[in-house]
Amino acid sequence: MLQRDEWVHIMERPDHPMPSESQKNSAKPSLLDLIPLEELQQFQDTLSEINALAMAILDPFGNPLTLPSNELPICTLVQKTTAGMEHCMEQSRLIVDPAREGQAYPCRSCTALGVARTAIPIIVDGVHLANFWVSQLSPDKPPVDQLEAYAGRIGI
Repeated sequence: MLQRDEWVHIMERPDHPMPSESQKNSAKPSLLDLIPLEELQQFQDTLSEINALAMAILDPFGNPLTLPSNELPICTLVQKTTAGMEHCMEQSRLIVDPAREGQAYPCRSCTALGVARTAIPIIVDGVHLANFWVSQLSPDKPPVDQLEAYAGRIGI
């Protein structure tokens, strides 16, 4: 599992969609203003373990609030490569971008790995405070030759 500093480092990469200056300077509350980090992490870890799902809570701009729980080893491996992280971020935008336009958050399957993912918005009093990301391996796994080709493209 990635440690917090590694996770934050990944999320600070230039290809990660960071908030604009006006977004950074807005006085929006954080989920951490309502729930202490330790309690939020413990809740997420317990929920993840009970449901056998990978989970993480990120702010609306994609910055991590918690460490990933029950992280999928294949995702950890892929996200350590630049090309793999770029593909992962592209797949994440396919989930979050429609929601920013007022559409429902879709559940999507990663085209390369067959990982089903969705983000559930956490909204309090009409303010979007965070997204609860949930992932699991899909029963519709891609063929081995497709996985091998993807591994070659991203350098693993």
